[in-house]
Amino acid sequence: MKRLDHILSFDRYYIDGYGIFLFIIGLFHHWVLILCLLYFFVVRKKIKLFFVLFFISLLSVLFFYSSNLITPSLIQGEVKVVGINQGEYSDTITIKYKQMKFNMKSQIGRYSYGDIIYIHADVKSYRNQTIPFGFNQKEYYLSKGVKGYLDVKEATLIQSSFSIYQIRDKLFDDINYLNSSVYIKSFIFGEKSFSNDQSEMFKDLGIMYLLTVSGMHVYMLFILVDKVLFYLSASQKSRHIIKIIMYIILLYLNLFSIGVLRLFIMYILQIPNQKYQLNLSKLDLSLFTFLIMLITNIHFIYHQGFLVTYLIMNFLYLMEFRYKTYDGYLKKLVITSIIFLVVLPFNKTVSLLMILCLPFLIGFVTGPLFLGSIATILIPELDYLMTIFIKIFENTVSFLSHKNISIHLPALSIGQLFIYFMIIILIFRSNKVIELTSRTLILSLFFIAIILYRATNNEIIFLDVGQGDSTIIKSSGCVIVIDAFQHVNTYLKNQGIYEIDYLILTHSDSDHTRDASAIINTMKVNQIVLSAYDQKYEHYIGEKLFVKSGDEIKCNHITLHILGPIRSYPSSNDNSIVIQTKIDNLTFLFTGDIERDAEHDLANRYQNHLKSDVLKIAHHGSSTSTSIEFLDYVSPSISIISLGYENKFKFPDQKVLERLYKYQSIIYRTDIQGSIIYSISKKKEKWGLVLPF
Repeated sequence: MKRLDHILSFDRYYIDGYGIFLFIIGLFHHWVLILCLLYFFVVRKKIKLFFVLFFISLLSVLFFYSSNLITPSLIQGEVKVVGINQGEYSDTITIKYKQMKFNMKSQIGRYSYGDIIYIHADVKSYRNQTIPFGFNQKEYYLSKGVKGYLDVKEATLIQSSFSIYQIRDKLFDDINYLNSSVYIKSFIFGEKSFSNDQSEMFKDLGIMYLLTVSGMHVYMLFILVDKVLFYLSASQKSRHIIKIIMYIILLYLNLFSIGVLRLFIMYILQIPNQKYQLNLSKLDLSLFTFLIMLITNIHFIYHQGFLVTYLIMNFLYLMEFRYKTYDGYLKKLVITSIIFLVVLPFNKTVSLLMILCLPFLIGFVTGPLFLGSIATILIPELDYLMTIFIKIFENTVSFLSHKNISIHLPALSIGQLFIYFMIIILIFRSNKVIELTSRTLILSLFFIAIILYRATNNEIIFLDVGQGDSTIIKSSGCVIVIDAFQHVNTYLKNQGIYEIDYLILTHSDSDHTRDASAIINTMKVNQIVLSAYDQKYEHYIGEKLFVKSGDEIKCNHITLHILGPIRSYPSSNDNSIVIQTKIDNLTFLFTGDIERDAEHDLANRYQNHLKSDVLKIAHHGSSTSTSIEFLDYVSPSISIISLGYENKFKFPDQKVLERLYKYQSIIYRTDIQGSIIYSISKKKEKWGLVLPF
């Protein structure tokens, strides 16, 4: 079998099948450790079988042991503070109990690294992903080795111990007075404290990753270091020692982040590879690095950043034959294009302007900004110059943001990711312009097909948005959003939805409107529907329609009958828009946050016309709503309650549940069952759940 580095010689424009298998299977999450070893066994004949089997066994044992640690339901004893994440109103403290980590909330500044605390607390599990293609809270914290969070009954500081991170914290606090401190904290300490506007702009352009230390930044730093050491006539051994010390400092300040840790391990591996002429390629060293990282911290297997970095490194090394012969800006453009295409399914934002400008931005960020941050830490008087660089960067980014036209692509399933990367491989194997054009067109058609498929997948989804409300109706080519607390904008984009026919905000409370502005600003909203009697809405840009009882809204074959508000009420809850509509032979009734006064008026006016198959329970199951008088007329077969898991209001009220049981109504709750989906397109099993556990 030929060696991979021979197959990827300059006169061969294709990728070896084993290499393709390597990074494609790498998408399948927890199996990434197996494919690394398959590469060594199948492609690199020098690796002995017992060595491969040893590492497979070791990683399998580590993963099995970590996954099957019995998490206690109660902690009562001494714990140690091993992590602190400062928030706006409270700190999130990571504590270590025996061999496990847990999170807990505390007052800002109450605890420091290394503190010993006596804890009496119940242990709670984080929830799995409950919105299709949404954030997986459980895996996010597992990637940090955190098993759950604590409901603290008692917490007493036993002892304040010294921690090596106290030096870092003091340095972190000492730079707060600098005008450039936000960027220095991002580059040097790995802590992002940008304003909401800055963060949104960076995310929209897909450049947030540039503001975290990575291989690009360290490469630029060490180019400068090598030049200085060359002029000082430093020996090779001295250079290695200096660089290792610099890596250790960066690791310490960045809290041993994945990006810096990967670079450090790979640099250490390069030293014996060069000294003993082991002839290991960059791809070999990269895969060894990922193996070592997994062995030292098996929880990285849950870390999306770890997996994406793994994919990027494999692509860059396997595609090196494509850009190695180029020079200057063209070479940088090809490299950034490869990175862009690998990250695209995870970033999901396309911008031709940003692809063209990315090499310049990378050069400016890794040069003046990153190196300037290091210099300003050492010489605070350089803050003025650093501020000028930041102003240039932000003005450039702001200009690009205004000129930029971004397309947000739909999220991909595992199977679709597989197809996507196969198309990318074909694109980079193109030897002729016509091949490149046709295969790029195939990639575009692939995403269009996904968007069209999802557009025809008609459904009503009651999103699990926590202690709030959000419902999306997709039917007959019509998209209707009823309330928008949080995660709605992301969900719509991930589904490939860019236009909303009606955005209905039943009333002005933030638990129904928080995400509305983001939706209006990032996609086309044909009409914003507001309650005629609610005067507390914030100002929304767009065409508005104020509705009350007796109005109707038509959207293709869907007719929304507006039953309320009947009159003006003192309470904004009672001023909620009440909607009744028939979809797929089921009558749905959406009630916002109406309470007894509004329910009484609706019962008196509409009586039996209130009869509905599906009732969206008002006010998250509060006892102030869902009265017996109202239920007598609605008599729902199915009831939907949208509420937060373990919410502080103790919703839903037991009295409300008992009333619904009386009518033998099937109850679906977002706090227990996650997002609730009624699939119009399906013939059977129309109700589906995205369970959190």
